[in-house]
Amino acid sequence: MGFMRSKKTNIIMKKILFTILALISSSVFSQTINPGNLDLIKKNILSYRVFYIAKEIGNEYKFSRDCFLPTLDWSLKLEIEIDTIAFPNNKNYKFYRIYNQDYSYFKFDDNENIITKKSNCGFVPFSKRLLVAINNEKILFISGMFFKDPISHFFALDKRNPLTFINYLKVKLFNYSINGIKFKKSTRKKIIFEGFVSNINDTVTIEINTSNFDDIIVYYNNVKEEVSLE
Repeated sequence: MGFMRSKKTNIIMKKILFTILALISSSVFSQTINPGNLDLIKKNILSYRVFYIAKEIGNEYKFSRDCFLPTLDWSLKLEIEIDTIAFPNNKNYKFYRIYNQDYSYFKFDDNENIITKKSNCGFVPFSKRLLVAINNEKILFISGMFFKDPISHFFALDKRNPLTFINYLKVKLFNYSINGIKFKKSTRKKIIFEGFVSNINDTVTIEINTSNFDDIIVYYNNVKEEVSLE
């Protein structure tokens, strides 16, 4: 009976530890995201990854099993920090930076040790940094390689005044870490900005659709990258 009780206790403790580890942020424990929202964030990241890779390979028979969603006991490993974001009419949103290191997973082994692994599914650019906002009503998926919510309606954007877009672009394109965003030119269909990533040679061109400000195309060193898929 003692052995059975001890084994059952170990299983319970393992589940408790797993839950705690999944919730721990890199800042303060009391500032973590609740389990439901955390689970939704993980599922959005992994679902988008499948969507992105499937588009890239173009053939279901080339799809790797490493791209499947994690199996029992495995969980996506995230680092989470609370951030202060210049966001208008924030409605008590709390903002979180989320870091995802190459889609690493973790779980406990039979000896209650934490083990990790990387899912070598395929490269998804600009996927390591994400930004979400959460209040009592909903979660906003703002920036990163997941399915995003439109946010342009929160900002007082005026296509006749391109400077009104600068802060919006810093938030919308958070995952790109773009520096020195400045207006370049406008056309009937586009508002075009420029910037750079790590140095001035890592050039970025940003094109905003004048009919839908959430529809943005980014060209990194003249190569088109994914931003929003509204």
